[in-house]
Amino acid sequence: MIYAEFEAVATEYRTKKAFADDAAAVAEEVARRLKAEMEARGVETAKAGVFEVRYQLIKGFRFDDKAFRIDEPELFTKYCISTESKRFTVV
Repeated sequence: MIYAEFEAVATEYRTKKAFADDAAAVAEEVARRLKAEMEARGVETAKAGVFEVRYQLIKGFRFDDKAFRIDEPELFTKYCISTESKRFTVV
């Protein structure tokens, strides 16, 4: 790909990404309104035409690696693995 093509593709990406970000913000606002209505109704599920809307409390557990690192530094080092990833950005 020559420089001009690369620049055009990067410009296209930024344009489409901005559009997607705007759409995501609009969708998040609509979701906020649905959540507020469900909170006001005091329900976790509600029918909306052919859709079922759910806004439920989910409880989970996660491992507290910071506390484990402090309490058991040798075990933390023994079982800690290194990972790598690539980050893609167009700024």
